[in-house]
Amino acid sequence: MRLPESFQRHMKEILGEEFADFLSVYTKRHHRGLVLNTLKMSETEFREQFPHELEKVPWHPGGFYAPKVRALGDDPHHHAGLFYIQEPSAMAPAAAMEAKPGERILDLCAAPGGKSVSMAFAMEGEGLLVANDADYGRARTLSQNIERMGVANALVVNHRAADLAARFPACFDAVMVDVPCSLEGMFRKEEEAVSLYRESLPGRLAPMQEGLLENAHTLTRKGGRIVYSTCTLNTIENEGVVRSFLKRHPDATLRPIDKDVFLSKGVGMEEAWRIWPHKAKGEGHFVALIEKGEDSPLPPPRLEASIRKPSLYESFEKSFLWDSLEGTLIRRKDTLHLFPGPLISLSGLKVLRAGIMLGEMKKKRFVPAHALSHALQKEAFRRFVDFERDSEDIRRYMRGETLRTKEKNGLLVVGVDGVPLGFAKAVDGVLKNHYPKGLRIY
Repeated sequence: MRLPESFQRHMKEILGEEFADFLSVYTKRHHRGLVLNTLKMSETEFREQFPHELEKVPWHPGGFYAPKVRALGDDPHHHAGLFYIQEPSAMAPAAAMEAKPGERILDLCAAPGGKSVSMAFAMEGEGLLVANDADYGRARTLSQNIERMGVANALVVNHRAADLAARFPACFDAVMVDVPCSLEGMFRKEEEAVSLYRESLPGRLAPMQEGLLENAHTLTRKGGRIVYSTCTLNTIENEGVVRSFLKRHPDATLRPIDKDVFLSKGVGMEEAWRIWPHKAKGEGHFVALIEKGEDSPLPPPRLEASIRKPSLYESFEKSFLWDSLEGTLIRRKDTLHLFPGPLISLSGLKVLRAGIMLGEMKKKRFVPAHALSHALQKEAFRRFVDFERDSEDIRRYMRGETLRTKEKNGLLVVGVDGVPLGFAKAVDGVLKNHYPKGLRIY
């Protein structure tokens, strides 16, 4: 790989005698990783189910280095949302955030969703996670990943950061701002990033990054925290942006982060994290944790009103689920959505997902959404048929084929190793497949 000369010069200035070691990593393969979905399964259970040895990523409690196998994305456990595939260093910002149950957290530039889902796992289904991306196509991918992970307490929206800052000043306990950057840290993983790189790129991106950090500051309550991160290595987009921000905001301070597992301090900024690919098993990354002033409580938000349960859905719920689902029930045209608790008002927001999409009311029946199968544990469903991960039946189901069954006629949930995967309908000894066409493997 031919690295840009301007990039090499800057890295040599920073690294000095370590530069040769740094260059040597570009002759080696990059590392892959996965994050365990602790909403669905414990680490002990996952290790028992997963057929490969797993090595922990030291900076993330649920992170592992992925085994060197092909088509990990087609694994039934991946389809069931048991893990999220993510580059190991990209797990660092969510680890630095230390999200807690009951908090109100915003992921400002969230797509494709790895940081959002990691924070959701730490929140344990309590509180509100707003996952936003300004690009509609990327926001759709974000929404799909939130759905696959079975995250019930997430609101996925599609807005410019400035619009959210104008609407929700000081409304979040914490804001994640993983900014678009020059991708220097991803050169080994994504060769396209090398071809698109220009010496002027970091300087051109820095004002945009500073603007996003400004919006994050506006959105965060006093005493709240901001995680600023990039997957690039230059000091312009990293320490430079943070220093500029701190000069403008004397109320903001850098909070020290434990360096033991991250190996490297920021360049002239001891409180920040840097992950260098020649020092750690991961790509290049920068993380800074910022605290905003003295502690102040969150303002009470205007809340979305819950509607009454339509009779069609109520009948479905009584016949298909053991217990009634509680929370804020929302109707959007013919679809029903449920958020497990109070929800901020959706008026004027471009919403792609609000909690769990329960399903759609069609004429005189309620048709459950695929998202419902992923949002609940198997114990929630009255009818559940389970297959093992390595069985031919589960592969056939994921290909959209019909299966033979001894189950009584009617709708049921298909699972893999006890984890819900999707719906099917038993009809006279045949299991008719309801697995979404866009998710099928071939």
